[in-house]
Amino acid sequence: MAIDLIRDTSSLHLGLGYKILRLARLLKISVNSFIQEVGEDITIMQWYVLFKLYEKDGQSQIELTDKVLNDRPNMTRILDGLVKNGYVTRNPYPEDRRKYQINLTEKGRSVTMRILPLLVEHRKCIYAGISHDEFQAFHNILHKMEQRLSEWESSAKDSK
Repeated sequence: MAIDLIRDTSSLHLGLGYKILRLARLLKISVNSFIQEVGEDITIMQWYVLFKLYEKDGQSQIELTDKVLNDRPNMTRILDGLVKNGYVTRNPYPEDRRKYQINLTEKGRSVTMRILPLLVEHRKCIYAGISHDEFQAFHNILHKMEQRLSEWESSAKDSK
């Protein structure tokens, strides 16, 4: 008889939230280690910022912040490290000196372009043994859950 994973409370290890949290932590450790192995002294959070800027350079500090991850308090610290190591520049917007524009330096762009294909290969190793269809289904389920939770959070805020 199959376990009803939605209603089962017999073990924390069967809970989807626990599994997702554990998976996220393992992925973070894996990517952090991999980036160190390829010779870069950046964290996964710094990598996310570099990649976001690689996708669209010149974003503001606020645009780089992920509201769901609540990383706004950490963004200043993350950017301080990236500026200190010469990966990005932070300049005030001429129209609003309270707002900063973040740009990749040549070093930041070069590191991002070097790490990106290596991370794609690392990702392939992590996903080995998972079919395209399985991965697509997993991705779709996560997307649906994220949408549902975002809707739930919005309606909870609206009711206050």
